[in-house]
Amino acid sequence: MSLLETIKNLFCKIVAETSAPEQTNKPSEVVTKKAAPVAATKQATKVSTAQLQIPEDSTLKRHFISALKCQIESEMPPRPTESTLKRHYDSTVQSKLENLLG
Repeated sequence: MSLLETIKNLFCKIVAETSAPEQTNKPSEVVTKKAAPVAATKQATKVSTAQLQIPEDSTLKRHFISALKCQIESEMPPRPTESTLKRHYDSTVQSKLENLLG
């Protein structure tokens, strides 16, 4: 017996042991079907200016603002590659950021 045949036999035994046994339904058993999973929708998170506590430190403030900007961009479609559309996209992100910061 070659090494390859031994590996195949071992693999077949492992697969046979781990596979689930066939299920037989008896007439007295009630078969219930599970409902299909519903796709989760992304809910927009609304942040009010009262909840925002902007840090005083300049480094922390910069990181805080970049995190807000990333959150805004995650809710928008991907950034375009064309220069004019990029400019409009960036201005939209900036205006939403300014609205959040008040």
